[in-house]
Amino acid sequence: MRLKPLTIPFAFLALTAAAPAAHASLPAGVKLTACQTGDQTAERKATFTGQMRAVPGSSQLSMRFRLLEQYGDRPFERVAAPDLNTWRKSRAGVQSYSYSQTVKGLLAGESYRAQVQFRWLDSKGKPVSQTKRVSGVCQEAGTLPNLKVVALSGRPALVPGTESYTVGILNAGPAPALHVPLQLIVDGATPDIATIDSLAPGEIHPLHFTAPACRHRVRATVDPSDVIHELVERDNSLAVPCPRLG
Repeated sequence: MRLKPLTIPFAFLALTAAAPAAHASLPAGVKLTACQTGDQTAERKATFTGQMRAVPGSSQLSMRFRLLEQYGDRPFERVAAPDLNTWRKSRAGVQSYSYSQTVKGLLAGESYRAQVQFRWLDSKGKPVSQTKRVSGVCQEAGTLPNLKVVALSGRPALVPGTESYTVGILNAGPAPALHVPLQLIVDGATPDIATIDSLAPGEIHPLHFTAPACRHRVRATVDPSDVIHELVERDNSLAVPCPRLG
């Protein structure tokens, strides 16, 4: 089951005086300053530090952190983390501002980076300039499952107008998968859903459904809500026309 990382402010660094930077350079950056791995989710965390300097016309400096994650064959995507919605603001009149953010509860086998939005505000709190920067990557050791629908067959059931369907689910990845849902849709009708408690690496598990007899097409999809993080996300469905059932 997918877990959402928890976020907490880690440290508020001292403000230091510096000469105003040229406006065109937008002096700002974010660095990965710590990446901790571990066997337990609670042990895995990363710290990112954003830094910025004043530009002409700015009176206050602010930044907001976004957490990005990547796993398997997917690109980096933003993690929904309400604790990161806050703009961190300096005192008025400072020339340099730094803020560090720690993110806990990271998942094994995934990579994380921070995207920071920087804003330079005037004396009335309105932005005079803004930009974004992206940090280096914190890669958490570990592996992921890879779920596939590898078989889909059917035969007439005892009740007229129904069919017994058997769907084979394979975990082709090196890590186990827990609470694996499978969705079966016959001719676009309301889906039937069943769940496998666990699926070990290399294990194939059959699931059986009784549903209306097929007239056109049957589709089986493992993890239809995309809750389980996998090595490959593009091979979770199998659809077959009715003549191939038997």
